[in-house]
Amino acid sequence: MGKVVLFTVADGRRLRTITMGKNTWMLNVTFAPDGRLAVIRNSQLSFIRVNDGKKMPTNIQTKIIVFSPDGQWLAAIQPNAVSIYDANGHLVKQIQPPLHIFWIVVFSKDGQRFACLWPSQQGKSPRAPIRHGISVRRTKDWQLERSAPLTPFWPIAAFAPDLSLAALPEPNPSGWDGALWRLLNRLLRGNLLFAAPTQVVVRRLSDGKIIAKLPRFGRNVWDCAFSPDGRYLAVSHGNTIAFWERKGD
Repeated sequence: MGKVVLFTVADGRRLRTITMGKNTWMLNVTFAPDGRLAVIRNSQLSFIRVNDGKKMPTNIQTKIIVFSPDGQWLAAIQPNAVSIYDANGHLVKQIQPPLHIFWIVVFSKDGQRFACLWPSQQGKSPRAPIRHGISVRRTKDWQLERSAPLTPFWPIAAFAPDLSLAALPEPNPSGWDGALWRLLNRLLRGNLLFAAPTQVVVRRLSDGKIIAKLPRFGRNVWDCAFSPDGRYLAVSHGNTIAFWERKGD
């Protein structure tokens, strides 16, 4: 507990063990683009130099961080905002969503655009999925390019590397499992303990238009991811993973 262990990839040899402190329930670790290890301990961000294990604490309070690929920006997700810091750790922008929470933040592959996925409102039923929205900003001046509400979906999303597309699971109560869900929902008057089946919908972020609805190969979508070049999309349906190829919009 409270320790970070570094290994070499080639042979799995343990390179170094670094003690971060006592009373630590969980450490979140990731690598910065410059090779430093970024460690979040008790919501406090620190950096560690890999070559000598030196710890460099910061004043940044967060539980999740995202780096731009060029290392110029750091996005820290906080309870009521996402804070943007430059490479020197200086705060340059704070972005607040409508309901004071972010699900996902991501930079484009070239680091020039930044997208946030946020909840916007709850449906009429207490168990209805929360509606969400996506906002896209330019990192050169952090001006908003687009912000749009979306249909209900669960907080799973994949963004194309250039932030041109977003793949999102949305309710799709078709098929026999959808028919069963509709029947039980009607019999129990909306008091079901589980949600409707889901499918992946691909939206173009420039205008929010749906360009594809992908068939289901299982009841629910568990995860989805674009390949680094944006050509392929993988969708997990539990025991089945479907691969899709992008051939145009």
